[in-house]
Amino acid sequence: QKMTYEHLLLEERCAQEAMHLAHQTGDHRILAMSLRVLGTVHQVRGDLQEAERHLGASLQISQREGYTDVLAPTLRTLSAQAYWQGRFQRAIHFGQDSVTVFGDMHSGSNELTSLAFLCLAAWSAGHYAQACTVWREGMRQAQERDAKFIIGRLTNTQGWFHRELGALSRA
Repeated sequence: QKMTYEHLLLEERCAQEAMHLAHQTGDHRILAMSLRVLGTVHQVRGDLQEAERHLGASLQISQREGYTDVLAPTLRTLSAQAYWQGRFQRAIHFGQDSVTVFGDMHSGSNELTSLAFLCLAAWSAGHYAQACTVWREGMRQAQERDAKFIIGRLTNTQGWFHRELGALSRA
């Protein structure tokens, strides 16, 4: 599904309304979810500081209250953002946590997406052995689940690894 500007505006408006209701009712789960959505909206817009603020608040509430259904995607989004910003150790930290939480939730496709981000972050940080281990585990799980998108994503990642190592014919 393609994210349109109108969709983004609707998502933002709904998240703001949900946050308002959460404040009125004291519902921390809805507050954490709306903060995560607002963080993602700001991330898509490129306002990474505001995204980090909202995602950080969602993370704090989710960890404190044990809302793993909100915690896991928040961790994955923070991992991706840290990776894009070149903050690889932070990306690895959030990525490892998201893989663990998604795994505990038995959320297969989300766990695989987190493994793919973790693999890139570990490689970019120079942790090549860790990146290769994560790559192999991600590819094994993706093949077992016939997750074609992740198989493609990880095959592309392997090509990047070969290119960086100078093995252009294998890239």
